[in-house]
Amino acid sequence: MNTPLKTTPFDAAKYLDTDEAIAAFLMDAFESGHDGVFQDALKTAARARGMSEVAKIAGLGRESLYKALQSDAQPRFATVRKVMAALGVQLAVVPMKESAARRQVRPNESHPQGVDIARALSSRERARRTGRYVAADVVLTELQAKLDKAKKKSR
Repeated sequence: MNTPLKTTPFDAAKYLDTDEAIAAFLMDAFESGHDGVFQDALKTAARARGMSEVAKIAGLGRESLYKALQSDAQPRFATVRKVMAALGVQLAVVPMKESAARRQVRPNESHPQGVDIARALSSRERARRTGRYVAADVVLTELQAKLDKAKKKSR
């Protein structure tokens, strides 16, 4: 007897409950090289903390924060910096790896909604090798377990 698979939309905001998880999530989005992916991740992180609270700490109106983080918006760098500070994270400038320096990024390239599970899992492996972002590893392990469970149910 085949019962239909019931799915619910994935919301990464539910799993972003620590500064480390938010930092790992934003770092992965930033490393994608696509502004829209990073902006979507920033919005997700802000939703995880509470848009009103983030707006208040960042010195922005709640409506202004929503507008700045819309997928078609082009927020000022100062706004992005304020939102990141309100989230408890900051940007760090480090030398690029040789392979990343050669990669060409097209700024108007479309991006998928949300975070790709395969890319997130590769980030987990990178984090495991470097010993950083333990909280993100826990989140990604939970994601993998849910993905495995959904695959088993669909069989």
